[in-house]
Parts: sequence; structure tokens; C-alpha cells
Amino acid sequence: MNAPQQLQTGLAHHQAGRLDQAAQTYQQVLGQDPNNADALNLLGLVAYQRGDYPGAVQLIGKSLAINPRFCQAQINLGNALIAQNRHADAVAAYDAALEIDKNHPDALYGKGACALAANQYENAEQFFKRVLELRDDYAFAWYQLGKSLQGLDRLSEALAAYEKASSLDSSNLWFLLSCGETLQLLARYEDAIARYQLALQMQPDNASVHHDIGLAWHQLGDLDAAESAFRRSIKLQPNMNLAHAGLGNILRSAGRPVEAVTAYNRALQLNPDDAQTHCFLSAAWLEAGNSDEAMRSIERSRQLNPYDRRAMAYEVAILTENDRIQEARDRLLFNELLKSFDVELPDDAGDNGFENADDLNNELKRLVREHPSLKFERTGNTTRMGAQTGNLLETDNKALEVFVGCIEKAVTRYFSELPKAADHPYLAWQPDDWQLVAWGVVLDSQGHQDPHIHVDGWLSGCYYIQVPNSVTAESEEQPGCLEVGRAPDSLNCTKDPLVRVIEPKEGRFVLFPSYFYHRTIPFESELQRICIAFDVKPKTQG
Repeated sequence: MNAPQQLQTGLAHHQAGRLDQAAQTYQQVLGQDPNNADALNLLGLVAYQRGDYPGAVQLIGKSLAINPRFCQAQINLGNALIAQNRHADAVAAYDAALEIDKNHPDALYGKGACALAANQYENAEQFFKRVLELRDDYAFAWYQLGKSLQGLDRLSEALAAYEKASSLDSSNLWFLLSCGETLQLLARYEDAIARYQLALQMQPDNASVHHDIGLAWHQLGDLDAAESAFRRSIKLQPNMNLAHAGLGNILRSAGRPVEAVTAYNRALQLNPDDAQTHCFLSAAWLEAGNSDEAMRSIERSRQLNPYDRRAMAYEVAILTENDRIQEARDRLLFNELLKSFDVELPDDAGDNGFENADDLNNELKRLVREHPSLKFERTGNTTRMGAQTGNLLETDNKALEVFVGCIEKAVTRYFSELPKAADHPYLAWQPDDWQLVAWGVVLDSQGHQDPHIHVDGWLSGCYYIQVPNSVTAESEEQPGCLEVGRAPDSLNCTKDPLVRVIEPKEGRFVLFPSYFYHRTIPFESELQRICIAFDVKPKTQG
């Protein structure tokens, strides 16, 4: 049997999954012809499939030394390099493949995967779209496109990509779970649960899926169903720290903070360096009335992750509860970190039909009121007697393009006015690369928002489009005003909080760090109070 025939025999074993026989056959070819590039490449592919990534790189490298224009070998090399997190080297391999075949879908896919790993979501999106222009039935490319779009906070588009991937391969659990996770992010919790239940039909004893169902039930407010799901997850996988932490969150929501402490402590036995669980534990201790233990837990959380916005918020409440008022005041720095700016239109606003702020506000008001995602008292949100949209920036609209320019001007000004303070947990790091998410809020009479923070943002803001005359900071009740600094009642704080009240004005921005608790005070008016809220979200953490 000559070398080509032996290679065919090896390929038959390989394609049937008989890796040992395939490797043996390829080695026989190399015994007769040590410079057979095909055999070296295929033997390297076997090494890759066995998880021997260094061996794969070495063998495929030998193949390419013999034949540098071996396109598939370049792609296989890139894949093996990705498996070792050598993304820059992988990009070079994929580029070499594309020099040979500029439209090879697997090489384009590889470059997209490298961009995604580097959080270069825009680049990743473009690569995966090019792949899908060539191969519309490439399920994993649809899945990776979804990941790219999710990274850009274009959640509706991400969901469509995941659903396309799942329709092409309905047996893939990860495609289905990604649909469920994105539906949760879109606050479509019932639909998310339906996807997770389909996943459980595939794998009834998958602890992670039970955990995810628990998260969705929690958002829906069904604490019994959520607790049952987390306990099922723990029974299936007792060492799953996330399930114990999730159970702790449910117990806190149910007003059982002492039990929550036990759940969090079990999670920390499994993963002592989980900053988020230490953070949640601090809140449970605070709710249980033990501010000293709360302080110890939040200090540990902040040591592990100095940039966590939830931990920053809890720390202010815990410092206040421990009568360390000056330290709490130093964390808030209202005069330096809470800013109001009148809107400044970008230079091209007039070209887009908006000569002044009133023109822009009128169109934004119409857009928010008529937006298809506007929903009254969205599940999982803090809006009461009012409605909220999804991410407005997923909408193609001239007014929104101009408005994004307005936000960017305000954010740039905010950044420029920040003081320098390397020892301040917020001021010590400022994101160089960020993206925006924005949503409309329409409050009716008696409308308000409960105290909350934005854990995914670095800087948050509101832009006021329509403000009723009854909204004023001059009266004792300060109806319709924005109050900053008051923690939610659920934290069981007993000391007076440090607060600042801002009176909204049409055409004005209010900006503040995302870890500032904030709420809208109820008001009475026949005229709706309309604003657009937004987050500046870092693409990478400090």
C-alpha cells in the first residue's frame, strides 16, 4: 500500500473517531516518508483532538515548514494555538491561511474567535458575518456572532443569532442555554425558563441548568420555585459554589439573612476568593444586624476586587452603619462625583434636522413613548407606576444618533472634571474603552423608582426630556426629584444615610458613579415624567 492509500485508510479511521488507529497509520506513512506534510498535519490534528496542544503545534509546524502554503494546516495550527491562549500567534496563522484563500470560512472564523477572546466585539462581529455570508448553515458561527452581539449589548440581535444556531443544531445544549441566558438579560424570564426546561429534557441532572432556572425564578419573584431549583442544583453537585451563593441570595430575598449567611459561608468554603460571595455575605450580615461582620466581609470583597460596583455601594452603607461617617462621605464625594450638565448638541445635529434641544427632546419623547419595548412595571426592575424600554441604542434612529453624541460630550466633560485620587476606589481607575446602554423611563402620577445601583456600569446618568411642574426640590417632600445615597430598605440600615437631592430639568444631564444608590421620589401630575437613563459600561475591568 503506497502513501496516498495509507493516508486514505488513516482518514477513514480518523473520521470514524478511531484516533489510535489513525495515528498509527499516519506514523507508518511518516516511517516511509518523514517529510510527508499531509501525514504530519493529520497527526498534529490527532494530537489536538487528544488535548495535546503543544504536540499539535509542533507536528503541524513541521508540516508547514515543508509546505508553507498548506492552507488547512495553517488553520489547524491557529486552532491549536488558540487552545493554548496564544491568540496573537493564532491570528498570524489564520492570516497566512487567508493569504492562500481569502474567503476560507474556517480561517475567518478563527480570526473572529481571537477577536472575541480579546473583547474586540465589533471586529468579531464583522468576521463572523463574513463567515455566514459564505456558509449560512455554520451553526457555531451563528453562536459566536451571538456572543459578539451580546458583548456589544445588542441583546435582541444576539438572541436572534443564538436561536438561529439552535435551529441549525437543536441538540446543542450550549446554544439553548445561551438563548435562555439572553432572554433573562432581556427580562423575558418566562421564556428563559421554557428554554431551560428544554435543556433539562436533554440533561435532567445538569446542575448548572437548575442553577440558571433558579436565577430566572428569583427574578420573577417566585422564591419557593427558586429555592427548590438551587437546592436541586446543590443536591446534584454539592461542590458548586455558585449554587450555594444563589441559594443565599434567595434566602436574603425571603427575609432569612441568618440562613443566607450559612449558604454564603458554604460557598466560600468551596471558593474562598470569590469576591462577589464575600460581597453578598456582607449584605446578609448587615440585614441580620451584625455590622461588624458585615464590615469584615466587605473589606475582604474589596481586597479581592477593588472595582466591583455592588461592593462599593454596600461599603458605603456598612461604613455608615458603623458610624464611620467621614469614610462613607469620602467614598461618595458628592461635590466631585455628582454632576449636572445642560445638553450640548453635536456639530452635525442641524444636518440631521435638530436645530436645538427642544427639537431633539420632542423626537426623543415620541420615540420613547412609541417604542415597541416599552413595558409597564417590567419584571425585575425598580420602576413603579411607570414603564421602561429595553436598550434604545439597538434602534436605528437619527435622533438617537444625535443623542449618543450628546451623551459622549457629557461623559467626556465628566471625565475631564474628575479629580485625581489614586487612593479612592472609584477615581483610581477610569475606563479607556467603553460602550453605552440607554433606556427610556416613563413615570405616571405617583410613579417612582426604588433605590438601586447599576452593577455593570462605571458611570450612570439620566437625561430629562419632560418634567412636570410639580417636580420640585423646594417642597419638603421633593416630589419627582432624584435622590442619591439612600440604600434600599432590604439592607436593614438603622443610621441616617448621606443623601443628595437633584431637581430634574428638561434638557439636562445628571451623571454619577454607577455604585451610587439612587431613586426617584413619587410625584403627582397629569403630565408624565420622561427621561432616558444610560450606563457607560467598561469593555474591560481595571
